[in-house]
Amino acid sequence: MTFSSTKNENPGNSSLRRAGFTLLELLVVIGIIGILSALLLPAIARAKNSGQVTSCLNNLRQLQLVWTMYADDNDGRLVRSDYVIGNPHPSRAAWVQGRLDYSPTNPANTNSGIFLDDSLSLFAPYLRTAKVYRCPSDRSAVRINGELQSRVRSYGMNWSLSSDLSKDAQVVFRLGEIQNPSPTERFVFIDQHPDYISDLHLHMSLAAGGNAHFQDYPSSSHSGSGTLTYADGHAERRKWVDQRTVKDVKFRTPSLMSVSMSPDNEDIAWLQARYAAPIGSK
Repeated sequence: MTFSSTKNENPGNSSLRRAGFTLLELLVVIGIIGILSALLLPAIARAKNSGQVTSCLNNLRQLQLVWTMYADDNDGRLVRSDYVIGNPHPSRAAWVQGRLDYSPTNPANTNSGIFLDDSLSLFAPYLRTAKVYRCPSDRSAVRINGELQSRVRSYGMNWSLSSDLSKDAQVVFRLGEIQNPSPTERFVFIDQHPDYISDLHLHMSLAAGGNAHFQDYPSSSHSGSGTLTYADGHAERRKWVDQRTVKDVKFRTPSLMSVSMSPDNEDIAWLQARYAAPIGSK
């Protein structure tokens, strides 16, 4: 007795057909991947930025601790922060040296060894890690012989702290002189805009209202925020509220001593209240 069957005469070919994807199925999978990417990428970017903010604040806290230690070791005298011609200058140390720009012939842009040289940097005996001077979100670099090299510093100091005399702000030279603003309100270090960081400090004017302007801009690289430390030791992140403060990085140095008018800018007023007292006030 013989039997015949009409199904599955070639089981191998049927198995191959079942294992494959149709064009429609592939398009559905690609669409799902696109949707997931659109949902996940912003979250990943936020997590990355949050990590950079934490790292930046840790850097600033280390600089702030060294600033305090230096004053404690020197009878309350604040570390020098005035600009020294020479870039760097071996005969007159400051908290750090090196005037930054985007010139490939300026060694201060890429020479982090300045920070560790006891004859140039007054912070060198206390801080032996050069990477602390650079914010992880700082993308500024100099092209040297066709190769991009990262610049070495992102932070500046309040110009009114043991620096060159300002036109309209009181400059203090000892810890005990920090009274207006008080140590809890007076910022010391700040993350600066890469195009406007040059010498050792953030330059500010106390001109207010319709005359308010920027000489140097703070950084806004942390999703429109900046970071600062204060004379009492604490650090904070500040979300800038005026869009004129959030300035794009052009990777070029503006003209020397240029100012950018920004009338009635709330962020300028906020910084001024934490910067210095006007000359003649108590």
